[in-house]
Amino acid sequence: MHHCRMLLRLTVVGSLLITLSPVAAAQSDPTLLPTPLVSALMAGHQYGAPRDGRYFVGTVPGFPTGLVPMSATAVGGMSSGTEIVAIFADTARRFLASYIKSLTDSGWTQPVIEPASGFISSGGGRSSYLCRDSSRVAAIAVPGAPVGAFIHVTYQRADPFACVNRSPFGRTQPTKALELPLLTPPNGMHSTSAGSSSSGDDVSARVRLAGDTLSPSAILAHYATLLVAAGWTSETPATAATIGAQTFQVRDKEGKTWAGWLLVSVDGPERNATLAMHRTATR
Repeated sequence: MHHCRMLLRLTVVGSLLITLSPVAAAQSDPTLLPTPLVSALMAGHQYGAPRDGRYFVGTVPGFPTGLVPMSATAVGGMSSGTEIVAIFADTARRFLASYIKSLTDSGWTQPVIEPASGFISSGGGRSSYLCRDSSRVAAIAVPGAPVGAFIHVTYQRADPFACVNRSPFGRTQPTKALELPLLTPPNGMHSTSAGSSSSGDDVSARVRLAGDTLSPSAILAHYATLLVAAGWTSETPATAATIGAQTFQVRDKEGKTWAGWLLVSVDGPERNATLAMHRTATR
C-alpha cells in the first residue's frame, strides 16, 4: 500500500499527480495514482478532490473493517477530515445491491425523508445514505473499471442530527407553484445529484443519473409513464442517440394550465434530465 500527503493537480493524460509533502521530499520521482482509481474517486466526489486529502492504493487505513465487502478487492481510496472513501472492484453483476443488503442486515438504516416532489432517489422517501450510531455510509457504482464496475463507498463520522428523520432540504416552492409528482429513476439507475427551482410562473427540476446506460428514449418513456399516471398529458417524443425531448401539459390545483418539456441527454456514462414547466395565460 502506498500513501502520501499531496497537493493536487491533474496531468494532461488524466492521472492525478501526487506531489510529496516536504517530509517526503527526499524520496524519488512523484507518484502517480492509477488513472482508473482517479476516475472512480472523481466520479463519486461531487465537489472534486479535497486539498487536504491523503490518497492510497490498495487498503485504505481507517476504513472500518465491518464495511469492507468480503467478495470485492480494494483498489484504493482517500481520507479527508471525518470522511474516508474506499474504491472496490466489482465483478459480480449484483454486487452493489448485495452490499447494501449486507449493511441493512447488520443494523444500518436509511433515515426517512418526508415525501418531496420532482426527481428523487430510487429509495423514494429515504436518504441516499445509511446510518448507524453517529456514522453514515453511502455506496454507488461508478465507471472506470477494466472489468465490471467500481463501487465508491464513503464512510463519515457524522453529527448525530445528520442521521435523524427529516424534511427534504431546499423544499421552498411557493404554495401556488406547480407541485411536481414524485419521479424516481428507472430500474438499474440512481441519482447522483438533483435539484429544483421555481419563480412565479416557472418551475424546473433536474437530475443526474448513473448506473445502467439507458438510451434517452428509454428514460423519457420511464418518466412519461410517471407523469401521465399523475394526470399529465404528453406529446410524441423526439429522440436521437444522445438526446431526447418530450412536451407535457397539466392543470394545477387552481385549474391553471402549465406547459413545458422534459429533456434527456447523454453525458459520457451518465444521463442528465431536466423538466421545465411554465404557467400559460390560458386556463
